[in-house]
Amino acid sequence: MRYFILVLIALVTLSSCKKDPGKGGSSTINGTVITVEYSKYNKQIVRWYNANEEDVYIVYGDNDFYGDRVRTDKSGTYKFNYLTKGEYTLYAYSDDLNNYDLKTTQGVNTKIDANGSTVTAPNISIIKMVDKGNAKISGKLFAYDYNSDLTVLKDSFYVADEYVYIALQGEETYLDRVKTFYDGSFVFSEMLPGNYEVYAYSKANTASGIVAIKKDVEITDFDEDIVLSRIEIIK
Repeated sequence: MRYFILVLIALVTLSSCKKDPGKGGSSTINGTVITVEYSKYNKQIVRWYNANEEDVYIVYGDNDFYGDRVRTDKSGTYKFNYLTKGEYTLYAYSDDLNNYDLKTTQGVNTKIDANGSTVTAPNISIIKMVDKGNAKISGKLFAYDYNSDLTVLKDSFYVADEYVYIALQGEETYLDRVKTFYDGSFVFSEMLPGNYEVYAYSKANTASGIVAIKKDVEITDFDEDIVLSRIEIIK
């Protein structure tokens, strides 16, 4: 009987010493968060980089709620200290690729097997939907001034105060429009990588009396600066 009681006490003691996943240990989990930017217009990847000042959450074991939160540094890395052995889930909030008004979570799982160890978790990749970049498209609008029958050329000049439009290739709705400056120049700033059409309206012998004169342009780099050959229209 005495032996049974001693064994029972030992088992209880060992059970009470076993710690669940969480704080109170000597181990560390670190990792990196990667931001992948997507264009809101065409869902193409714009660029990716290590996420600065991004909140990362840790869930201990199979808990329903996170146990702690830290923020990434300039290099996109984070660290949770003083953890016990066990399984952990780490996650960060991300935009939804199919509905950028919503937020979702992107997470990874990892495990600490030994006390005093440092575990590097898999990278967490999050999505950021963006509608502005750092590229620029510029050009000039040139006009030929004809008579009403479009048979006699009266004058030609770089035209001021005329709308120039930009749209995604194949789309009927334009993304933006600007008016030309005094010298006929125009600029579309804060553009994202993608395929675009830049156009202005010209007089034409058509049922509507006008036609869009278009130039196709592709932005491939985030900081690209593209200068178009002039767009020529009939006034």
